[in-house]
Amino acid sequence: MNLAKFRGVVRRTWNTALPHGERKTHAVLTLTTEAAEVADIWKKAAFSNRPDKASGINMVHLAEEIGDAVYGILAVCEEFGLDLEYCLDVTAGKLEKRYDS
Repeated sequence: MNLAKFRGVVRRTWNTALPHGERKTHAVLTLTTEAAEVADIWKKAAFSNRPDKASGINMVHLAEEIGDAVYGILAVCEEFGLDLEYCLDVTAGKLEKRYDS
């Protein structure tokens, strides 16, 4: 799925019944929660002594959680009126300055 199509999924499924300020909070918390779930997958794979975690990372589960984090990123962009491509350009510029040799 491409980003434009996924953006449509976000717009279609996002809870717009909430008041605007609450939608912003919901978007930020969604992003934070989903990013933490990606970290939790790695934490469990790297540090768990449970036998059911010894086989490593379930890549389908990881992909689902990364997709959920992207959902959160797009929700934040929507709620704050930011274009994701603009955010990527700003970050690329920052990184290029930081790592310019």
